[in-house]
Amino acid sequence: MELGRRIKQLRLSKHLTQEQLVNGFFDRSYLSQIENGKITPPLTTIKLLAERLSVPVNAIMPDEYNYLGLSQSCDLLLNMARTTHDEEITKDAWKVSRKLNSLEKMCEVILVWYKASNHPTSDFQQALFETVNLGASQDMFSDEYWQVMLCVGNTYFRYGMYQQAVSEYRRLIGMFPPQAIRFRTLVNLGSALLELKNFGEAHLAFTEAINQAQSQDTNLGRSYQGLGISSRNLGHLSEAMFHTKKAAELFHKNNDMVRFNNARVNTAVLLLDEFHIQEAQSMLVECYTFCETQNDSIGLSKICEEFARLNFYQHNYELSLDWSDRGIHFLSEDQNTAGRLFAWKTYSYLKMNQQQAAMDCILSIKALFGAKFEETIQLVDPNISPDFKLQLKKVIDLKRLKQVNLVQ
Repeated sequence: MELGRRIKQLRLSKHLTQEQLVNGFFDRSYLSQIENGKITPPLTTIKLLAERLSVPVNAIMPDEYNYLGLSQSCDLLLNMARTTHDEEITKDAWKVSRKLNSLEKMCEVILVWYKASNHPTSDFQQALFETVNLGASQDMFSDEYWQVMLCVGNTYFRYGMYQQAVSEYRRLIGMFPPQAIRFRTLVNLGSALLELKNFGEAHLAFTEAINQAQSQDTNLGRSYQGLGISSRNLGHLSEAMFHTKKAAELFHKNNDMVRFNNARVNTAVLLLDEFHIQEAQSMLVECYTFCETQNDSIGLSKICEEFARLNFYQHNYELSLDWSDRGIHFLSEDQNTAGRLFAWKTYSYLKMNQQQAAMDCILSIKALFGAKFEETIQLVDPNISPDFKLQLKKVIDLKRLKQVNLVQ
């Protein structure tokens, strides 16, 4: 079906005259020429007509793109994908680029598609891997193709498949990519290693990334933030504070206020590690308010965890439980933060001599982390005392014993 005939069909289905459809846009005779196939409208006109007809842009586009050459069709669809972020249009753009057998166009589409989707679909994955495979036989890789290969590891990361992401990032580094790609890959590798709690190797990756950096941008800030987190978990608190403050400085300089706020939360975490309660509390209140304005539920949940810890340190166990529950309420996907919040609940219940409630929380942590649940419980608080750690161990062992008896 030709483009003009489809517009006419949609117009008639909406019971609109030509005059009514173009009112305020352009002259009726212009629409008549479009509907009669005498002219091909530009993208801006197609978008305006789609808006007036209350249909997505791809409803106006014809089933086949023969009214333009394949190359022009690909360019048109790619421009539409950039402006609409519509996945169906983006998928069609990739299909046309595949028909052209144009690796350059396929890479362009993949990069647009990746940026528009926080949760990659199976269609995106298939297109991504097909694009990577097609380019593998090339003697020279373009900058866009290197970016597409980086998308493979990033896609695994977005799915929470951190071990696969680490493998892809290391494979890419081993291919000697351009310095800019190598830098970004090292930053992402460090982030994936943090998720796997491999703090030593994460520290090495972030350190190398900083040595590779060519500009004072947000990714350099991410490197310093990663160094701060890994340093803290390796027990180097003064180093962690230095790197975290450096990250905050870079995020602020680049006007990345969400990451700047996250760096301030991390600063408050380090202040709590050294029992600077009042200073940490003031900072957390400001960070919480910012997250509320951004509707940042993940950020709010992490701040709730620190308020739970702060109140636990002050022996306000009921308030610690309240903050933990509030943090859990905000969560939908962040398994690590959920596990830590349940750990703080376990701590508070034990301090309140509510052993059964503590064991129920342990069961929740085990459901989240499987065999690694005990490690999660023991490592949440860097200031945990040996006596309390022993008490936790006894409760965990008692929980195991009860489960064994139930099985028998």
